[in-house]
Amino acid sequence: MTVKNKVVVKILGQEYTLISDDSREHMQRVSNLVDDKMRELYNSNKKMSTSMVAVLTALNMTDEYLKAVDEQKAIIKRYENPKHEIDVLAEELLKVKETLTEREMATFGIEKENTQLAETLQEYEKTILQLRNQLDDNCRESEEKCKELSTSSVVINELKSRIDLLEQTLNQKESTISELSASLSSAKSELKEFVDTFEENN
Repeated sequence: MTVKNKVVVKILGQEYTLISDDSREHMQRVSNLVDDKMRELYNSNKKMSTSMVAVLTALNMTDEYLKAVDEQKAIIKRYENPKHEIDVLAEELLKVKETLTEREMATFGIEKENTQLAETLQEYEKTILQLRNQLDDNCRESEEKCKELSTSSVVINELKSRIDLLEQTLNQKESTISELSASLSSAKSELKEFVDTFEENN
């Protein structure tokens, strides 16, 4: 036959004798918790009767108990089905990889276009240099041949017009390259920030 433990406890100033299979320490802990809860309610409104305090304490402690049970069930359910969480994480990881691939492709496209524009810019610079040299040659010839001054002046004006046009185009290309460089820098920064955020979350 199991030996019952007996302990006298005091709850809200009233003594109660508890008899249980549990240890005296456990019964004392339970009674102390109930006493604390009832005193907290009683001190908040000393006009309440002992029975009212007891009922409200029971309701509060039952509410806490049920919430703890629900939380425990949620935790158990979560750990009983880890495969679902793994599948969800795998799907999220796949989406992240796809996003990274798209960003890398976009960055590569900007770099390629930037390289092409730089090559075009070099070609324009070579053309402008050639035209300037030709202009200098024509100027020297015009100085040596006064009789052909009129014709040379027309050629010079045409060359100047072509140079002005090419310089305008060159300025436009330089502006485009600057914009693409800024876009490339922003894309790289966004990509790095996205990767850092992803690594922190995992």
